[in-house]
Amino acid sequence: MSLGPAESHDEISREDVAATLAELLHEPRIGRQILELNTGATPLGEAVHANIR
Repeated sequence: MSLGPAESHDEISREDVAATLAELLHEPRIGRQILELNTGATPLGEAVHANIR
């Protein structure tokens, strides 16, 4: 995954969007951020944890 504040826009599957939302909902340290999602080589958990502030 590629997750962060200003990602280029590409197509992404609904399954990837759903998995990302589920991961974000279970990470209480993610909040009050606008994140853009795209396909990429980074595993989902790592992409989410890279955006914890």
